[in-house]
Amino acid sequence: LSNSDEMTGLANYRYFNEMLQKEVERALRYNRPLSLMMIDIDDFKACNDTYGHLAGDSVLKQIASLIKTTTRESDLVARYGGEEFTVILPETSEEEARVVAERIRDAVAKSRFTSDTNRLIGPVTLTIGLSTLPHTAKSKRDLVRTADFALYQGKSAGKNRVVVFSETKRTA
Repeated sequence: LSNSDEMTGLANYRYFNEMLQKEVERALRYNRPLSLMMIDIDDFKACNDTYGHLAGDSVLKQIASLIKTTTRESDLVARYGGEEFTVILPETSEEEARVVAERIRDAVAKSRFTSDTNRLIGPVTLTIGLSTLPHTAKSKRDLVRTADFALYQGKSAGKNRVVVFSETKRTA
């Protein structure tokens, strides 16, 4: 089985899960921080409905490339599914991860996206949820759950933002 998502060239969901387990074990063993971003393209259904699915695929590829070039070689960028991406940030504190997340969000918000036929698409924005082990999570499951909760808090608060789980109400 391949470790790559066919469309974006990023790591796929299966490989992401394997690597996240290894990184969580390493972070816990050596008492090192590990951050996780859950990233969702805002209003992606409207993009597909307005410009077509081929244009949506083009946007996915362009965003995948932007995320990859905005992160470190040691970070794992993966397509989580649909219009969601995730980034595993080893050895990265909550504060450091927030800086990276804001850089990704800002890069996408400032970019001009085009369809497969070079038609301008936009604006395109992201909402990013962020969680850090051991600060806001104690296990792989916690890390995913809390980053996902922060993502949906960002969606509820108006989209196009980064939300760190420690800043959310702990009702997850």
